[in-house]
Amino acid sequence: MLPVLCVALLAIGAVQAKDKDRKKSTAETVAGQIESSTKAEPTRKVEVPSRSEPPRREEPPRREDPPKRESPPRSEPKLISKVRIKEEAEKRHDARVVRQDLGESGGRPVYRLRLLSEDGQVLNVMVDAETGKELK
Repeated sequence: MLPVLCVALLAIGAVQAKDKDRKKSTAETVAGQIESSTKAEPTRKVEVPSRSEPPRREEPPRREDPPKRESPPRSEPKLISKVRIKEEAEKRHDARVVRQDLGESGGRPVYRLRLLSEDGQVLNVMVDAETGKELK
């Protein structure tokens, strides 16, 4: 058994010696590559501005404003006053206006009126705010 042990110890020593040789050769290879890469790089010249000139700043490109669209002139509709509409509705229906609102119907301005007659009837009426004509 002793001879087997001796052979095993000799084999381990040989393996360790080979590993040391490999490590040395790897280190030498890397060192050689570093030296060759540093020698091959050209040196760059950097331009340093003189102290008398202020440093130049590049201006960002200016965005042009889109052309302004002119909307067609809006003619405000001339509305008949609430007072006039109220007076005409009270005369026409012989009733008193208890509520009056301005709104829209079919894209046109209208007054919505609620009238109360003397006998207690409630009337809902719509009047065109531009022409004064009763719609309903």
